[in-house]
Amino acid sequence: MGAMKPLSVYGASASSADVDHRPLRLDVKFPILGFLMESGMTGYDLKRRFAQSVGFYYRASDGSLYPALKKLAREGLVRMREQSRGSRARKLYAITAAGRAHFLKMLAEPAQEIFIHDEGVIKLYFSHHLPKVGLEHLRKMQRFDARAAAFLEKWRAHSGAAGDNPFRHTVFELGRRIRSFRARMLAELVRNLEDSLATNRRPGNSNPARRAARGGRMKPIRMGGQRKGSD
Repeated sequence: MGAMKPLSVYGASASSADVDHRPLRLDVKFPILGFLMESGMTGYDLKRRFAQSVGFYYRASDGSLYPALKKLAREGLVRMREQSRGSRARKLYAITAAGRAHFLKMLAEPAQEIFIHDEGVIKLYFSHHLPKVGLEHLRKMQRFDARAAAFLEKWRAHSGAAGDNPFRHTVFELGRRIRSFRARMLAELVRNLEDSLATNRRPGNSNPARRAARGGRMKPIRMGGQRKGSD
């Protein structure tokens, strides 16, 4: 059988020279401006909003959030004023007219295509060297997706009860469905891999890691109740 053409996330097979290596246009400053479109906030307020909404899709650490706020202030897209609260002062950020125009321009631009760097999947690919470790990687992936699905279900129900706008409700529903599907799928794959490893450990079967390293085949894993081999 001939070699398969490389899969490209850009719609067609491509060599490394064809791949667009430009960084993503959307960085942490975009959601910051989006939150500030609603009201003025402190850095702590913004961290909390990230955690309670788009944090599932985009993580913002202190190391990225506060430098971004300073850069937005220098560019005139937000303004900062100190607000006294008792003996302490806090920095309150508000979006400017220029910031609103910049945010709406960014919002109207096409989104970049999705490309996921999944460390667990990469480790799983090479896990024939340590089968038990690979199985545990898969189990951890399943547990994470199950927890994420439960978290997103809570926020989806909350947004619906609060009469939140339909776009935000859709964001939570999208994440919930993806994670719920992955959790169910990974649970099945864990069971299939457990069965496959148990079969290959039976007397008369050589060590699966050694056979894989030599180019031999492990017993195929069942998908959807049936075993899938190579065509």
